Amino acid sequence: LSEADIEEYIKRGISDMPLRTIRNFFSGIIPAKLVAAVSDKAGISNERKLRDVDERKLFEIGKIIKNYSADITDTAGIKEAQVCTGGVLLSEINPKTMEHVKIKGLFFAGEIVDVDGPCGGYNLQWAWSSGAVAGMNV
Repeated sequence: LSEADIEEYIKRGISDMPLRTIRNFFSGIIPAKLVAAVSDKAGISNERKLRDVDERKLFEIGKIIKNYSADITDTAGIKEAQVCTGGVLLSEINPKTMEHVKIKGLFFAGEIVDVDGPCGGYNLQWAWSSGAVAGMNV
């Protein structure tokens, strides 16, 4: 999102969702744990409601989000990974059957396919939907 997109998101939130907390509101675009770090940096409790915070302060949070940087010093390894990319290319799969376009009888579904999306259960829906399509065509 551009800084202008974030500001527009904030303006809509103020008018449409004034009772949402900063934590709940901004976790729509960044992880909740990061909302805590960003709101701390802005000097605002993430439990405050949007209506109780000056618009300029909310825009400040937006600027912090847009320009946030962190030094990654370690990982928990692939076994703890939440996001991995890669897999069988969509161009190699018939989307109507989930069958490989060159290897008849070879079907794919779920995370084996190179499909990425936002967090929030979308990967589960993709797994179920693509699995159902593949299963109906085996």
